[in-house]
Amino acid sequence: MTSETSPTSQNSTIQVGKEQCPLIHDDFFSKLRNHYGVDDEFLSTFDFGTMKSSGGKGGEKLARTPDKKYFVKEISACDRGTVTSQNFREDYLDRMTGAADSYIVRFFALFRRKGNEKFYIVMSNCLPPALGGDKPWDVVYDCKGTRDDKVVFRAGEGVDQVHKRFYNFSWMLGEGLGMGCTPENRKVYRKGKKDAFKCTHTMTSESRRRVLDTIRSDAALFEQLNLMDYSVLMASIEIDANEVDSIVKYPGPGDQFLAPIVTINGPKAKIYYIGIIDFLQVW
Repeated sequence: MTSETSPTSQNSTIQVGKEQCPLIHDDFFSKLRNHYGVDDEFLSTFDFGTMKSSGGKGGEKLARTPDKKYFVKEISACDRGTVTSQNFREDYLDRMTGAADSYIVRFFALFRRKGNEKFYIVMSNCLPPALGGDKPWDVVYDCKGTRDDKVVFRAGEGVDQVHKRFYNFSWMLGEGLGMGCTPENRKVYRKGKKDAFKCTHTMTSESRRRVLDTIRSDAALFEQLNLMDYSVLMASIEIDANEVDSIVKYPGPGDQFLAPIVTINGPKAKIYYIGIIDFLQVW
């Protein structure tokens, strides 16, 4: 990939909450906003004070906008180099503005905050902001097809991402020896990892074909750009079949998530929403 070059911006700044922030390569990001009908004032109500660690290994902070349609996330120098490279911008733009469906999250702005000189990427929420009746998700999976699969939400509550680190040696040793001194939140996290790796999802053959074809097309872009370590985010909920019309959300004007997979089996229905995130790591 080519390195980051001097940007030529469509807009020079953007209003982010109460701050005016310089934009980076807005000639690229403005095309995505225009294509998806995103207003240039879409970050005007954002509050930097709501940002907190995502629980990922990189430790970057993020937060949703008040309307829950977008995420603002700190971006590392490595990831910034990827998203501003010419190869990425050209190929990503083609994929995001093409006719075919894509589970890849949409990027709408890259800006620098003057107060701390950090850079932030703004992306779409690949899940609907809320279901009908404010139903919580049964479970949200973050899957890579490896032992790094995990559950990030269960019954509407976030799952603490309790990783193995050298400073947790005492309970790591106990966990390995089965001595019963593992913290409860680590047990919940570990169980979620096992569940995410082994779980199966039932859907019709047509829905399965649609999901796999879309993922294959998205993965082809990542292969073309030498990107790795991305995750499939899958949110699911089981409801009564007669609740489908009142609870399931389909994308409307301004929404950036794809239509869900709806599987009805007798009196019950299983609903799945899918997105692909964290795909800027070059290999």
